Amino acid sequence: MQYIPHDYQAYCIQRVVENPAVGLFLRPGLGKTSITLSAINILKYFRWQVSRVLVVAPKKVAEATWQKEAARWEHLRHLRVSTVLGSASKRIQALNTPADVYVVNRENVEWLVDYYRQAWPFDMVVLDESTSFKNPRSKRFKALGRVRRIIKRMVLLTGTPSSKGLIDLWAQVYLLDGGERLGPTLGAYRERYFDPDLLQGQGGGRRGGAGGHLRYLHHHEGGGLFAATGLCAARGAGDTGGKGQEELRPIRAGVAAGGG
Repeated sequence: MQYIPHDYQAYCIQRVVENPAVGLFLRPGLGKTSITLSAINILKYFRWQVSRVLVVAPKKVAEATWQKEAARWEHLRHLRVSTVLGSASKRIQALNTPADVYVVNRENVEWLVDYYRQAWPFDMVVLDESTSFKNPRSKRFKALGRVRRIIKRMVLLTGTPSSKGLIDLWAQVYLLDGGERLGPTLGAYRERYFDPDLLQGQGGGRRGGAGGHLRYLHHHEGGGLFAATGLCAARGAGDTGGKGQEELRPIRAGVAAGGG
């Protein structure tokens, strides 16, 4: 099938190609997989900027979604996708199979990092459903953090970056920029943006609003949490039309607090 991207999809492809770290926060059904594969195709076969791409996804998605999407579109059918699932021996065999994209389930991230250690071979990593890494205390977050410095490109994909509150955003953005924008630690992020008397959950120790309330995020400070970052673009299922870049926007505080 011929791939004719919508304007917003073309814009997202361009963002992934041009930016080494980017988050695409698009509602389900808006083509995150085809967008990302199209960008991978350009980066590998037209710009020669990546060699091995790792996709980390929920198990059901890892089993077939990326493979089927590559086979669906004419411009992507040459992409070789290796599924890194099953027993340890099967996973190792899949890793040793020549491919362009390797897809692993999120539960095996720690195993994968331990397997390669300092010989980490993936210069681009895509986190399909990046909220799987929202907890900075999780083993998978810590494992990926150990190799983040040698990953040249990082892409986050999700439709709900902050479904349980803005506190979810720190770890995801940290994987993009190493703490440059939202602070080097979750504590620093809380201190700057949240009222501790209203913070709830994830170690906040107080009761109150779901996920914490922003202490300050005014329009003169950037219009929202992501307005100053330049890292992420969002689009809801109800957004229609053909204005491309104008339709994609940095995630504003109100949008993120409402679940993307």
